[in-house]
Amino acid sequence: MQAASAAQLVAREILPWARASLARNAGRPVVIGVSGPQGSGKTTLCKSLVDIFSAEEVGLPAVAMSLDDFYLPHADLMRLAAAHPSNPLLHGRGLPGTHDLALLAHTLEAIHAAQLPVTVPVYDKAAYGGQGDRAAENKSIPRGTRVVFLEGWMLGFRALEGETEAERVQQLRNRVVPTDLVAEYGADNIAEVAGPALAAYATAVHDHLDHFVHWTLESPRDLPRVVVNWRTQQERELRAARGTGMSDADVERFVRRYLPLYALCVERLTTERVWASRDDPQGDHRRQLQVRLDEGRAVVQVERM
Repeated sequence: MQAASAAQLVAREILPWARASLARNAGRPVVIGVSGPQGSGKTTLCKSLVDIFSAEEVGLPAVAMSLDDFYLPHADLMRLAAAHPSNPLLHGRGLPGTHDLALLAHTLEAIHAAQLPVTVPVYDKAAYGGQGDRAAENKSIPRGTRVVFLEGWMLGFRALEGETEAERVQQLRNRVVPTDLVAEYGADNIAEVAGPALAAYATAVHDHLDHFVHWTLESPRDLPRVVVNWRTQQERELRAARGTGMSDADVERFVRRYLPLYALCVERLTTERVWASRDDPQGDHRRQLQVRLDEGRAVVQVERM
């Protein structure tokens, strides 16, 4: 299935949800989360959904923003790394703990209050030799926006439970996480990122989502291998187009930091709703769609959850 037709399939499912939410919520914008692994085509999907929703025949002006827009500024990332010298998962942007959650929560609260326009940061991933930094320019969600798509690779991931570090580490060891990743990064380090750091996203981000789309591989246990292949393909296309980009080996090293969270969280997200309980502020009105892809990124299954 081509990207355009896949987006049309998703739009047919979620458009009635968006219209119903707009009617219930006195016209405030609807926020729809879109989660998908790196290289899966989620950004392209969101761009297509914006076009479909904004088209005259639909009449719901839409915009898209990304978790990536809200990475911490470079100086804050350096301070974070210095505060966690033994945890390489927090050395550089990407994983839980490396986003400006206060700014993201403020932005989502402004959208929920229909306080538009609202400013959204832009992240320059090329700054500081690829380490990244917040750009000087911003973008805006304008007045009249009816639907906001928020996309991210770890959106909807549920944190490890447990009051103590020992409990979280034990829970980590009970999950299917490749032993080589645990040996490389350390169980304590993975549990830190997948525990308290990830838990903060539930209130700051997930509670502000009206609906959710999980765009993922049909076999979650194949995801680590396939994500490397998908990102390698993307980077090869970038090198061909621009003459620069990461080597295949660089891509594998880059993606490897993300693999512990994929192993911990993706399979759970295929069987559970993003919201921990149906006893949430919006009752049973929130909806979740799961779209499974084959390794060629073709849609093979669509399921309402």
